[in-house]
Amino acid sequence: MVIRVDEIMEILQTVAKEQNMKVTIKEGLKGAVLAGTGAFGGAMLGGPPGIIIGSALGGALGYFMSKSFKPVYEIINDLPANERKILYNRTMNILTSFEVRDVAGVIALVQGNPELLKQLVQMLEHYLTQDKEYKI
Repeated sequence: MVIRVDEIMEILQTVAKEQNMKVTIKEGLKGAVLAGTGAFGGAMLGGPPGIIIGSALGGALGYFMSKSFKPVYEIINDLPANERKILYNRTMNILTSFEVRDVAGVIALVQGNPELLKQLVQMLEHYLTQDKEYKI
């Protein structure tokens, strides 16, 4: 029996959920707008010294508000077919050293083998940080 792409994606999503994997999504435009707004507001209220204070406060606020976190299982779920195929192939490369014939065997193997789980997590981390340029 062949293990389908969607079955491997479900397994990877489960691994990501159980490991509480999240990535940082940067929203640079939001941070830039807040910094600019702070500088403008500071200039209106305090003149040239206000620009410095306003831009510093706006920049700091923008920095903290521009970072958000997204669960990895959502990213996997939203991947287009070609990206899913990449993850499928990488997962199957890891599983080739194990004799699994169906999805139930893969699930049992992942649950009972901490080293395999570690390899899958590392593969996901590498994919997300190197291929997709997320920060974990």
